[in-house]
Amino acid sequence: MSMRKAAGLLAAFGVWAGCNREKPPTEVPPPARQATSEKQPASPPVDAETALSQEPLFATSLLELGGALYGGLSFSVSRAELWRTDGTPKGTWRVVDLAPGREGAAVQMLGANGGLLYFTAPTPEAGTGVWRSDGTATGTRLLFPLELLVSRLSFATVKGRAVILVEAFQSRSRELWSTDGTPEGSRPLLGRWESRDELQEPSGLAVLEGRVYFSAHDRDAGTELWSSDGTPEGTRRVKDIVAGPYGSSPTHLTTLGGKLYFRVDISGTQELWTSDGTPEGTERIEPLPGHVPSEGWVLAGNTLFFELVPNDGGAVELWKVDGTSWGAVRLGALASADKSRIPQRLGALGGKVFFWNHTPKTGTELWTSDGTRGGMSLLKDLAPGPASSTPREWAVVNGTLYFQATTPGLGFELWKTDGTPEGTVLVKDLIPGVEGGDPRPVASLGGTLFFNVSRQGRGELWRTDGTPQGTVPMRVLERFVPKPDKK
Repeated sequence: MSMRKAAGLLAAFGVWAGCNREKPPTEVPPPARQATSEKQPASPPVDAETALSQEPLFATSLLELGGALYGGLSFSVSRAELWRTDGTPKGTWRVVDLAPGREGAAVQMLGANGGLLYFTAPTPEAGTGVWRSDGTATGTRLLFPLELLVSRLSFATVKGRAVILVEAFQSRSRELWSTDGTPEGSRPLLGRWESRDELQEPSGLAVLEGRVYFSAHDRDAGTELWSSDGTPEGTRRVKDIVAGPYGSSPTHLTTLGGKLYFRVDISGTQELWTSDGTPEGTERIEPLPGHVPSEGWVLAGNTLFFELVPNDGGAVELWKVDGTSWGAVRLGALASADKSRIPQRLGALGGKVFFWNHTPKTGTELWTSDGTRGGMSLLKDLAPGPASSTPREWAVVNGTLYFQATTPGLGFELWKTDGTPEGTVLVKDLIPGVEGGDPRPVASLGGTLFFNVSRQGRGELWRTDGTPQGTVPMRVLERFVPKPDKK
């Protein structure tokens, strides 16, 4: 190998020298290909160290750790294993192959704490379990197995420990675990419990002043608000809101202004409550004249916005809580004349909330609210006239809100806004034509958004810096792409 080639390799991987990181494998470059006829010019030399694969990759989930993203990446020939990427081909490689072969490990990331990544993965030897990794193969290990058929997991950190809530819809069961990142330091905080509801609403985890809050069920009090400091002895019920075995089923747990806000269900009536973590400081704010959907709830700056579906069958309404005054404030009914409007996940940027709304004149378009009465308005008619752009799938990166929308002649493509009409523009036509790319955000790193695009039924991972030229599909080095199983 020439001195110039050796210098190039050292520059590409110099950041790994002296670190306890798995070095990507190297291969000897094949000889340059020669022309096969005088009419065909010689092909450029193929360098196995720098050759890029054209095989699309797809991300199931990604988390940031130490200036890179880690998570489940898959190809057409394998399911998601644990990979690492900094957004460049040379900075993207597989960390560990937990389940060799086409089936793969189907990695799903949970969270990061203390320099460690936490994720779930099913393997032939251990079944589905919770794993941890420091970003290296040798630092990746199973913490504990999961016996439930997992439907949803929530992650939080408290006092240096990771807390993981496991939910199983089919059996209506939950488990709460705590771990310090070692198998011997992993333990259940509560025994498995079953809920009377069907777990269709997110329980979730919220952290307030060194304790994590969640909903849990016991025989005496039903499903109520609980908290934990990450130890079994420090895990307890906050308050029996509804006396007796039925409980209040708290959901939508959110921290705002040094307090916890959540929604409860009492005999079919939903109410907004708040808590400072003490029984006496856990009290009702007010009953709500309708129900709060699972996704119509978002924190924007210092204001909690939520959608409400009225009991009287009227149009969906927008409400807020800002913690500065007692009670929730109704901001107004959405302009839609369609009373069956499906609530949605709300977008947030700064102190504003973003959502789609429909009127006969503009169709379903991008609207915003600054949290004041009368402050709800159309931001921009992306599909002029009664046609609809139906904006959705929000993600914020460095003060920019990305979303997908469709316009005449285009399918659902990637758009962005800075909160102003003139700053609301198409980023790029990812898949030309009416099919569209259906971009769905996955994660961000620095000022770059990573998102999945759908092309002919297959997923592709892309990245963008907000410019058309900086919006490109992710590629990895050919030598890092898994090869199909030999038959």
